Amino acid sequence: MIGLDILKLFRQMLSNGHYIQSCYNEESIPGKWAYQNSFYHHDFLLIGYDDVKKVFLSAGYLKDRKFQRYEIPYSNMLQSILSLKMERLWFSFWTYNPDVSFFLNLPRVISELSDYLNSTTSLSIYQGENLYGLVTIEALGDLFQKQGRARETDRF
Repeated sequence: MIGLDILKLFRQMLSNGHYIQSCYNEESIPGKWAYQNSFYHHDFLLIGYDDVKKVFLSAGYLKDRKFQRYEIPYSNMLQSILSLKMERLWFSFWTYNPDVSFFLNLPRVISELSDYLNSTTSLSIYQGENLYGLVTIEALGDLFQKQGRARETDRF
C-alpha cells in the first residue's frame, strides 16, 4: 500500500461518524473460526475504535455462531487486509442521513411477528403455495433428512 495509512483512514472515518464496510482475511481476526487456521475472505463492518486499547470495534458472528460486538487489534486488522488475495481493495463508508425521520410502525412489527409465529403471511404480494415462518425451519429439516437418506442409498 503506497502512501495509504489504512488504520489512520479507518479511525478518521469512524471519528467523522461513518461505519466502514469492506473485506478481510478472517485468518487474522481473533474470535473468528478461521483465526490462525486458514485463509477465509469475508466481509466486515467496523462500528468504532479505542485508541487506548488499540482496537477496532466490529459486530458480526464469531466462532460460537453468535452475533456480537468484538474487538480487532489494529495490527490484526492491518494484517487481515494486507493478506487478502485481491488485485484491488475497496472500502464503503456509511453514515445515517440526519434529515430522515424514523418511526416505529408497531402494528406492522406485531403483524409480521404474528405471521412468522403462525407460519402465514398477511402481505398480498406473497401469494401461492409458499412456506412461511416457523414451518420453513421444519421443512428445511425434512429436506436435509431426505437428502441424507438419498445419499445413504446411493452409497450402497
